[in-house]
Amino acid sequence: MPELNTNYRELFVLKTFQRGRPTALAVSPLGRWLCSTTDNGDLLIQRLSRGIIYCHVGMGRFDYATSICWVTDLQLLIGSSQGNIYVATLNIDKCNEEKQRIEITRLLHDVNSPIRALAYDSNRKLLALGYKGHVSIWRYQLQPGRGWGMLDIFRTNINGVSAKVNSLDFFGSCSNLLLGLESGLVVWYAKGELHVVDTGLKVCHVGSTAISTDHSTLAVSTLDQSILVWPLSTEGPIGPLVQEYPLESGREWHIFESRTPVAFTSETKIVCGTLDGTVDLITHNGLRIQRLTNANYCTRALATYGSIVYASFTSPVGYVVIVAYSNSENRIARSKEKCGLEQNPHFYLFNKVYRPPNPKRKAKAPKDRSYMAIFVVVLIIWGCWWYYGLDDSKGDYIKFCDLRL
Repeated sequence: MPELNTNYRELFVLKTFQRGRPTALAVSPLGRWLCSTTDNGDLLIQRLSRGIIYCHVGMGRFDYATSICWVTDLQLLIGSSQGNIYVATLNIDKCNEEKQRIEITRLLHDVNSPIRALAYDSNRKLLALGYKGHVSIWRYQLQPGRGWGMLDIFRTNINGVSAKVNSLDFFGSCSNLLLGLESGLVVWYAKGELHVVDTGLKVCHVGSTAISTDHSTLAVSTLDQSILVWPLSTEGPIGPLVQEYPLESGREWHIFESRTPVAFTSETKIVCGTLDGTVDLITHNGLRIQRLTNANYCTRALATYGSIVYASFTSPVGYVVIVAYSNSENRIARSKEKCGLEQNPHFYLFNKVYRPPNPKRKAKAPKDRSYMAIFVVVLIIWGCWWYYGLDDSKGDYIKFCDLRL
């Protein structure tokens, strides 16, 4: 084992008000926003450029976010536990802070199964959804009134055995789709064209996958607690397995959660996390260059932007803690100058418009609403008289109590 490199240190620690198990963590394409979701229905978006929590939306436990994917720096796709696909749009007005808001609307609702994975390709405008032993490919049609249409749908099976989808990744200039299944790897090229990857192993139990920024390397975390590495071409993984890196820590927690998160930094370092709170940075040849330890925490999700690593942990009391690591001394020094992260008030109404408070706006005195109560009482009395005082011979009338908002 080589000598550990201690370049990476904590950039910031964000103790959120999210509860439950983190289901996804993603950074926007330009690195300005960080989105975190949990199975408790919490969706949190942090504005990294200013160090503030932009919004905290409660989607509810019935239809919580299971996977997320940034489309642009201000638009986010959300796959839910009820098979719905939502799009969250951040509306930023630099001139008027009062007009800043987030809108969440439903994009697709024809899946009717929990979304296990999703991926978006901006080149061909393709959306891939993985759910309940199936994968569907959707394409955005530019014709007016057409919108999203299904391009392909197929069962996820290898040698006739159906398998769950654990990861989806578009890669290469041809926008091929890599499917990470519990029983192996499959590449989708076009409608009806599937190729089962020969991994050289008897069975490759894929838990999660990550592709380097230059699309030259594939890292797979298996359900057997190991990291597998392959070179990657535009057609898929190349040749036999290059390196296998067994995870030394967290095996005692393997029975509780077998899927290990994995990611790549811009320096092609592989990042993986385990349930005992460790985050390992390893090279392509399986040598660990650094281990970051967070005692009493469980690593649930990872995300990277450039050389920065973001990790989502579950604390012993059930709260979500997000930690950022960096190997840039200048960036770490700047983060220490900040006194702390500002937090906007929470927002728990789903599918509504959230507007952050405007600190420059003066607070208005509360208005007297007593006249509204008097008006409601008079309206109820008049409604009862109107209903019970009418002659039956005048015909049928709508009951006052049947009127609903």
